[in-house]
Parts: sequence; structure tokens; C-alpha cells
Amino acid sequence: MIIAIEGMDGVGKSTQVDRLVHRINMNTGVEAYAMPKDFKNEAYVSCADMVANLLDDGFKNLNPKAVASMFTLQRWEYFHNAGTWSDMHDLTASDEIYVFDRYVGSNKAYQCARVPDSERDYIRSWIDNHEHFDMEIPPADLTIFLYADFNVVLESLKKKADSPTRLDAFEANKEYLKRVYFEYLYLAKDEDWVTIDCSPKAELLCESYITDEIWAKVKRFLKKRGVEV
Repeated sequence: MIIAIEGMDGVGKSTQVDRLVHRINMNTGVEAYAMPKDFKNEAYVSCADMVANLLDDGFKNLNPKAVASMFTLQRWEYFHNAGTWSDMHDLTASDEIYVFDRYVGSNKAYQCARVPDSERDYIRSWIDNHEHFDMEIPPADLTIFLYADFNVVLESLKKKADSPTRLDAFEANKEYLKRVYFEYLYLAKDEDWVTIDCSPKAELLCESYITDEIWAKVKRFLKKRGVEV
């Protein structure tokens, strides 16, 4: 099974992926993995470094389809490292759960934000076809969108900018981030993602509360899939 955690930078996706994997492993008979961190090797690191270097440059001179392909290749590497490439089409029926910190939805959100509005439908469709048909990346069985108000996202990123963890070129571009934000909102509604409001009172909720909200949604989903929780 594949569960994707989507959302803007600064909402705590990585933390929540780790916590969800822990909850699944502690409360079910199913083994869960945090992706990509649980399956890194030299090939993955090489691919990730290439993407990270391009992030720092903001992909200024690259076609959105070329950039999307790089993230798709990185995703392919996740499955290859996990030893699941040969039976990727059986993942939805397997007794393992892969929890992704970003998945295909983020590829669409970030690349659609780079093109004129008139081209967004085309880019969304192209990415879907490239990911799921050309590269045979399985679709997520459940996508959870960690929503936060845009101003809350900016405040969170400002704190990140003041910390040892620096911002990449995309994160530092406010206008670009706003376009990504609205694309996420569109995708969450259009693709029927499960949305969790992480900032109902104009500030991020505590991590533990968000963890409980995610677990409640995932537990309901797993029960419907026949997993004992």
C-alpha cells in the first residue's frame, strides 16, 4: 500500500511521516516504511543530490517536463532500492505500507506553478501519464494533504531561514510559493485528497495533535482495506 503525505514546505511533513510509520508498526501487523529515508543507497543519494543542486538554482533554465522527469526518476529509485520494482503492481495488495514524504501530487503542484494557467491542465496530464504509464509508478492508495494558511507557511519558512537549514531557491520565492499553494488546493479538491487543517486559528497546531488527526484518518482507511488495527 502507498500512503502519500502532501503539503507545503514548513508544515511538518517529514515529522508526520515518521510518526505515522511508528503508529502503523506499533498498532498493526503490517510493516511500514518511511520513504525515501528507509531505502537510501549510493545511487539514490546521487539522484537526490542532483535534484537538490537544481533546487538551489530554482530550475530556472529547464522545461517543467524535464524537471518533472527528474523527480519521477528519483521516485523510481525509491522503489528500486526497496526491492519492489519487480512487483510494483502488487503493492496495493501487499502486507507492506510505504509512506511517502511527497509523491506525484507534489510533482504536479510544483511544476504547474511554473507554467501559465492555460498550460496547467496539460502539465498535470503529462505528469500523470509519465509517472504512472511511462515509468509505471503506482498511484497512491491514500493521499493526505496537510493544509496550512499561506501566511502560516511563510512564517514557518522564515523560521527555517533563520535556522541552520537553509532555504532552497524555490522556498525563497514568495510569488512562486503562492502559485504552488493554490495548485495544491486545486489538486486536493480535484483528486479527492483527505485534507487536515493544520492551522485553523492562523498558527500551526502542535505536532502531536496533527499526528492524532492523521492516525484517525489512516486507521479508518486501513480498516476498510481489511487491516486489523
